[in-house]
Amino acid sequence: SRIEELYFASDILFFPSIYEACPRVVLEAMASRLCVVTNIESGCEEFIKNGKTGYCMRTNCGDDYLKVIEELIRNPRLLKSIRINAAKSPLHRTWDNVAEEVDEVYKSINSS
Repeated sequence: SRIEELYFASDILFFPSIYEACPRVVLEAMASRLCVVTNIESGCEEFIKNGKTGYCMRTNCGDDYLKVIEELIRNPRLLKSIRINAAKSPLHRTWDNVAEEVDEVYKSINSS
């Protein structure tokens, strides 16, 4: 599809939206080996680890985003590492994993 072509032709997805909670586009981009640069309002803070699987910023300041993107462009080794890690990250997030995590929380609450 056209969107897949765009993902594979890109290195970074810049997604500063403050209106979408955990958007599918972010997961698709990560699965396509893109480094995602977004903000905590996107709801992606749970699976984007700064400097490891992308960047989830605590700001909406354009200058802060620019600094991160410039660093990624200047440091291709870092960008490559993040892209590899990003591709692994959302693939481990299945409904079975989520159900197991919820089950563990309930068990810990009941054992208290």
